[in-house]
Amino acid sequence: MALFKRSELKKQGLTEEQIDYLMTESNRALANDYMLKSDAEEQLSNALSNVKPQPVEETDEYKTLLAENLKIKTLQNEVFDTVKKPYKEIVWQHLNHNDGHVPYVEQLAEMSKQMPDLFINQNDESVKPQFGADVTGEMPKGKKASTFIDYWKRGD
Repeated sequence: MALFKRSELKKQGLTEEQIDYLMTESNRALANDYMLKSDAEEQLSNALSNVKPQPVEETDEYKTLLAENLKIKTLQNEVFDTVKKPYKEIVWQHLNHNDGHVPYVEQLAEMSKQMPDLFINQNDESVKPQFGADVTGEMPKGKKASTFIDYWKRGD
């Protein structure tokens, strides 16, 4: 594929000698980057024969995603309802996740003794929402207008 067209170069006012020189040098530059199709196919087949595909389950990316999925599912479990929402990630990082680990329920119970601020205390009355003071008094009865009959009965 040529970089220039002879007709375009002639329109620019170049001589035939200049056009020949430009065409030769541009073709020489292009030839350095070209490869025969048969050579490219041979290199590709050699490269593909040396590659052994790795099962997806063995890749680091898959293992990372699997661990993240386990984390999300576990944090949504009712066991973690006792943990305050902003601290769920922190609590997760402090838990033991190795094979054969102590169940999360027991780990959370132990951790709630050590770090009670991260957990919701079910027996604490201050956790329940408070909406103002206690209700006292009675319902409003509205303003009763005095009528002529009310005055007549009172004797005013």
